[in-house]
Amino acid sequence: DGIIGVAFSEVLGGNSTTCARGKSKCAGSSVPRPGMTPFFAITCGNRSYVGPDLYAFAPKRNSPDDPIRAYACAGEDDRMTRPTWTLLGYFPPSEDGCNGAMDIKLDATFCELQEEEGGVDREEAHGQDDDSAQPSSRPTVPGEGRNIFDHTDQNPSQS
Repeated sequence: DGIIGVAFSEVLGGNSTTCARGKSKCAGSSVPRPGMTPFFAITCGNRSYVGPDLYAFAPKRNSPDDPIRAYACAGEDDRMTRPTWTLLGYFPPSEDGCNGAMDIKLDATFCELQEEEGGVDREEAHGQDDDSAQPSSRPTVPGEGRNIFDHTDQNPSQS
């Protein structure tokens, strides 16, 4: 199971982001742009998915005429289990790192600085040139920048 975080620019119209840990995997925007696809973090019971497929956990259809049951979680023992969706932003689906994947979980606090990571508060870390805040300088389209980060460069005991 992987863990990701999403960071977005704090400046209206800005396109640089800061994340306290992890490595930028995908750069996008918080507003729709041509060629960009909405990405979601979806959970269904104990399963999770990050990517563009809104129906990742919907029961399979037997024919194209069958309705899409987006409200249901296929394979769940409890028929009352419902999916939850979180819009992460808009990303280019063909860019490396911008592919959908199962068993990836969104951690809403992933990009926040933790006390054990040096005790530096968010304002002090924003804009630092050292590796503690790991700013991403990858350009995004105009609008508020948004990046997906993962823990690939983290020690497994920290994830």
